[in-house]
Amino acid sequence: KADGLNESTIIFYYGDHGSGMPRSKRWPFDSGLRVPLLLHVPAKFRQLAPADYESGKLTDRLVAFVDLGPTAISLAGLNPPTNMQGIPFAGKYNGAAKKHLFGYRGRMDERVDMVRTCTDGRFIYMRHFYPDRPYLKHVDYMFQTPTTRVWNEMYQAGELNAAQAKFWQDKPVEELFDLQKDPDEISNLANSPAHREKTDELRSTLKTWMRETLDLGLLPEAEMHRLAGPQSPREYALAHKKLFARLSDVAFRSMDRSNGYSTQELAKLSTDSHSGIRFWAVRGLATRSTSDTKRNKALIAASDDESPSVAIAACDGLLSNESSSTRRKAVERLIELANVNHYGHFAAVAALNVLDMNADLTASELKQLEGLDRQVKNPPVRLGKYVGKLIDHATSSK
Repeated sequence: KADGLNESTIIFYYGDHGSGMPRSKRWPFDSGLRVPLLLHVPAKFRQLAPADYESGKLTDRLVAFVDLGPTAISLAGLNPPTNMQGIPFAGKYNGAAKKHLFGYRGRMDERVDMVRTCTDGRFIYMRHFYPDRPYLKHVDYMFQTPTTRVWNEMYQAGELNAAQAKFWQDKPVEELFDLQKDPDEISNLANSPAHREKTDELRSTLKTWMRETLDLGLLPEAEMHRLAGPQSPREYALAHKKLFARLSDVAFRSMDRSNGYSTQELAKLSTDSHSGIRFWAVRGLATRSTSDTKRNKALIAASDDESPSVAIAACDGLLSNESSSTRRKAVERLIELANVNHYGHFAAVAALNVLDMNADLTASELKQLEGLDRQVKNPPVRLGKYVGKLIDHATSSK
């Protein structure tokens, strides 16, 4: 305004994530994904504004960050490239309003997770691909905040009600929340007969989106880079579109104990020719009954898989085995896979997640962990310290 440009400048003003509190930032709940977005279109460019634009008014149009790039290109008078996922909401190439938005959660610092969400603006569907792990895990950065530490201390002391304690516990495979009636996303409606149609709709929409966008999260990080080799992971995905369609289906069905694969089907898939399929089959087997001999036999075989990611997932399942010798062999294999110089940072982080959360370590095993290297000479960007942090937590909390 001081430079006299306010009437010739289209202005976007927005936040980048929910509040910097646990359950908001870094979580694909509405509290973590909904951010303010203000758009100012001066009179001279009003013909480029969204169809429902009105100064000082609100719109309920669904918009995501992925739409900002195409919108800026559209405002410049150019047709956005077809390989961009977003839809312009202003400019010459203003597109149709979206019916759904999608959310994504992957590894957060040193902790592995995978969550995907789909919302139509009122209902939000959430799919958990690690339902056997709690919502909140020990992330060193998060535990530097008093809020997180006090919340965890109160949980450990049994001072929380069910809604407050939920986040320190394992997750359901899927959740559905009515943002109109339940803005805090407390009441899970996914199993409600009255909401079955909506759950089915959003689940199907999410699955289609993951398939069409070639969701790289369907491959664990270590395996994604191992398979891609000198290519970028995106280039690998574009060259294997049929694989990602199959991965999406297998990932959904493997982790759903109620409506997914049987143990026998998972055992068969655990020997598939592609490591990504084997990974999800083994992840599914790990959540099945420890007394099932087919499950245990398949996991023992998979613990020696050539793919570190498959082997780690198999050992995770074997840690709950009834046989003490089997559990010890799984720990031994995980410690081997946690060697960052042999298997890289991504595999080491995944193996240490399992050892830290699920393994009952002996004094000798703890000593082996303490002796592991903490990073390679030139670690991946922003990943260098995570192996060491996991080793510290695993050895100090046992």
